[in-house]
Amino acid sequence: MQSFHTAWIVFLVAGFYLLQVDAAETMQPKAPIQNFRIPRFAESGYTQWVLRGERGLYKNAEEVAVEGMELRIYSGDARKLVELSMVSPQAEILIEENRAFSEEPIHITGGNFTLNGVGWNWLGEEKSIRVQSRAQVVFAQGSGASLGPLAMIDGNSAERTKITSDELLLRTLEDGYYFEFMGNVSVVSGEGTLRSRTLIAEVDLASESAGVVQTSLETEGGDSMRYVLARDAVVVRTAERVIRTEQLESFPAENRSELSGLTEVSLPGALITGGRIEMGATQAIVHGQVTGGRAQMLLFRTGGLGLGGDSELSEETIVLADRITMVEDTKEYRFIFQGRVEVLSGALRQVSEKLTVYSRKVAGSATPEGSEEIGQVYQMLAEGAVVIERDGQEAQAESVRYHPLRESAELTGSPEFSDGESTLRGNRIDLAPGRVVVYGSEAEPVVVHLPEIADFGYTGPSRGMGSGDSDSGEVLSVVDAEEVTVESELEPTVVQSHEVIIYHGGDSQRIDFRENVIVTGTNLRVTSDKMEVYLDKEDGLDGGSGSLAGDVKRIIARENVEIVQAGRTATCQTAELLPRGGIVILTGQARVVDAEGTAEGHRITLNRGQRRARVEGSLEVGDGRARVTLPALDTEPKNAGD
Repeated sequence: MQSFHTAWIVFLVAGFYLLQVDAAETMQPKAPIQNFRIPRFAESGYTQWVLRGERGLYKNAEEVAVEGMELRIYSGDARKLVELSMVSPQAEILIEENRAFSEEPIHITGGNFTLNGVGWNWLGEEKSIRVQSRAQVVFAQGSGASLGPLAMIDGNSAERTKITSDELLLRTLEDGYYFEFMGNVSVVSGEGTLRSRTLIAEVDLASESAGVVQTSLETEGGDSMRYVLARDAVVVRTAERVIRTEQLESFPAENRSELSGLTEVSLPGALITGGRIEMGATQAIVHGQVTGGRAQMLLFRTGGLGLGGDSELSEETIVLADRITMVEDTKEYRFIFQGRVEVLSGALRQVSEKLTVYSRKVAGSATPEGSEEIGQVYQMLAEGAVVIERDGQEAQAESVRYHPLRESAELTGSPEFSDGESTLRGNRIDLAPGRVVVYGSEAEPVVVHLPEIADFGYTGPSRGMGSGDSDSGEVLSVVDAEEVTVESELEPTVVQSHEVIIYHGGDSQRIDFRENVIVTGTNLRVTSDKMEVYLDKEDGLDGGSGSLAGDVKRIIARENVEIVQAGRTATCQTAELLPRGGIVILTGQARVVDAEGTAEGHRITLNRGQRRARVEGSLEVGDGRARVTLPALDTEPKNAGD
């Protein structure tokens, strides 16, 4: 420090006409000097700093008062870099302590940033300055100006970043700057903002280029953020999201940040919470809390995942997992849930090993569902041991793809559907509000067990069948037929087809069968292209028997219908079976064949336990005639003993 003192005395002696000398004491400068410049050199001979002033007053051997101060801080080595330039209206310089301070404003320039504040204290040996109030730092373009995490969160690099705080500590490092903002920290960068109580930032020094030593602050390029740490009540806001966390640590050069403590991320249509978030340039990974809490996401306008209809879709969905990965591109977000995934959505609960949620990021970009709303979830894919529970029903599959906007879901990979204790299996199962569709194949048809139904046929001796035809569409009936009591042992009613549709709602349940429909039951075999079965509504499937609960009210077989019973066969285009009344109604090219003959007409009605058939013609179909054809008479003479 003696070098500064000596330089000051030499300078003052050279300006002797400005001095007043007290002969009784050592010569001391008592009058101010104007427009001075004093350098300080390191032991290596390189410049450490240069002090300029508009007016200086030598108070004593320890203190100098300077007005219009400008202090340039150099690297003090062969690089000869200007690290900082400090300007203040007034300063007190303590020579021996290599320290300066003031209650006045200060303006500091360094690399690609500027700093302003009020009240300051500079420590030359520590190469630091503390701003006491109203600190403000502006980082210009090219300095990592979007402050690392804001760049990754917002996706855009701002031309400048402004940081304000109550207090600030700035320290010059060998290879950069250390900033510590304290109290009411506010960061504004492009459209993004950050708030916290404390923020630490480390900035790299501008480097030399092609061997040219930097000697001026007005250089191209500049510094870049290498580390950012925000602590206590951290809130980050961008155009698309809001993040609240206890601590945010960022490494911009590595394109990564880490948020720790209870953390919350709010996005259009979603809210994510977790204990720790690892954030990269294009994705973020959300972990559960150390205490055992799980990562959680709240999805808006997805109630029931679309399977509960419009009334539930406006509600929220909660998704829990050990880990959530958020990936984004220019058009959409993808949220990937892994590890004990659990979904709670209206009356629906789902568990799986993995779940991927697709959400709209840009309005107007087309999706198969046609959504136009930012943040709208338009697709979800659950994978690995998927189980769905809702209203006493359960579905299982290896993969389930939900389409909330279309109110549907597709189950693949050994899918199963249970309505109680029994199970339907197929190659694919589709779920929709009030509807389940099970798809099979010719090799593996869908099999459904219905409640047992009584025998529709007849047994016992014949009394003969009338014959003839009618041109008027009138009824032709079996003549004097005997009514026979049917006492067949009840057998399970089983239906199989390539496709099964189960409808729920109201007081009844309806099941549609399509393609290669085959029904077997008590003295009954029916084949057709399509079939509808109506049951009284009861809860679930009939316990371990695999039968749908509730009595069968009506069965309607359509297209290429054939009914085979003991003693007779019937064909038609539509057949209606009414188990409670024991009635079978055949329409559309109806034909009944038994050992006594053939009945044909537009409509034929059969009754349980009777050989009687009510045959009706129709003037609007064919020739309008109903016909009964008897077997040919046996005209061979009988032996006397016969």
